[in-house]
Amino acid sequence: ASRRAASSSRLTSTSSPSRTTPSTTCTPSRPAATCLTAPTSTARSTACSSRAAASSRTSGARPRPRESERASERERESRDPRVRAEAVQIDDRRLLLLLRRCLTKKHRDGDAQHMLSKKLIEEGDGLPDMMSTTHCDDSLVKVGFQVVETRDAALDPNPGGEAWYVILTPSFFNLFRLQFTAIGTFFINVFMTCLEALRLAPAGSGKVREMLRQGQLGLVMGGEMGTFTPMYYIHAKKA
Repeated sequence: ASRRAASSSRLTSTSSPSRTTPSTTCTPSRPAATCLTAPTSTARSTACSSRAAASSRTSGARPRPRESERASERERESRDPRVRAEAVQIDDRRLLLLLRRCLTKKHRDGDAQHMLSKKLIEEGDGLPDMMSTTHCDDSLVKVGFQVVETRDAALDPNPGGEAWYVILTPSFFNLFRLQFTAIGTFFINVFMTCLEALRLAPAGSGKVREMLRQGQLGLVMGGEMGTFTPMYYIHAKKA
């Protein structure tokens, strides 16, 4: 009986050998390089590294760019004139750069066409009472600014040599300017009415479009007469 018991115990031990699992020690608080794993368990090593990387991301650590990349980025920004202009505005908080819609020196309050153009621009574009360029310069001096440069930037050469208001004038040879012709205005009004009837456009869309069209007429009038500028450039600094 003792021999049978011994033989059965040997058979049991040989049929179910004990499996040893390589131990893995991962310390979340340490970087991924300190995660210790048995050499044969590649999958466990990958999982441990991913957990360590996830813990570093959640803790707020971000990869730092290389010094060469930062240097090239700084050099590229230094060559960009727009970045230099923004830097000047940030460094000198007393600097004022502004573009305003103003009435030029050609505007006369007693002229009916000049006043009609002013009224259409203010109502169509939703502007307050526009001031003249002279009034704007005087107001800057009164509040303590020193005027460095002011000019009508709308008179600068434009691409193609056209004036700034030409794009708003009616023309049958330009697809965009076709909408400003009498035929284009008629068809667009019918189209907007149909959209409102089908509830594809909010109620009142046609009225808003007509309001903007009146502003377009005022801009063209003011541009052709030279009584309005949409880009009065102001460069001033605090005295």
